[in-house]
Amino acid sequence: VEPQKVKIADIEQLIVQNCNSRAPMEYGIEVKKMGFRRINYPSIVAEAVYNRMRAEREKEAKKFRAEGTEEASKIEAETDRKVTEILARATKESEIIKGEGDRDAMKIYADAYGQDREFFEFRESLKTYEQILKTKSTLVLSTDSELFKYLNSDKVLK
Repeated sequence: VEPQKVKIADIEQLIVQNCNSRAPMEYGIEVKKMGFRRINYPSIVAEAVYNRMRAEREKEAKKFRAEGTEEASKIEAETDRKVTEILARATKESEIIKGEGDRDAMKIYADAYGQDREFFEFRESLKTYEQILKTKSTLVLSTDSELFKYLNSDKVLK
């Protein structure tokens, strides 16, 4: 399997030399060139070679799979870290925006309350009525209740 270790040319040359040391005297011929068409291993050796090659390929495949799994884990960890950072940044920004909105809303409420306290209280009472009466409800109130104040008043914002 390693070309630099295969010495077929050297083996062929050695066979030609061995043949030429005896053939001219016994047969009267000289061998000029000799070559292999095919090299076959005995079936036992071929099977062992095949199994060894298979084991080497499986070992290499396992190595590549392990490296791939390791790289995938690194990528997933990096992605998880980035997602966490992005979500944290987004949460921080959303909380800042919510806080600014709440601050602005409180300022508007404070300004409205400062301009016309009675209107502000009336508006807040309407919000309360809306929350209480969202579904079919029966409301029993005392006549001196704060909630009843605007329902039974002749001076509902004239």
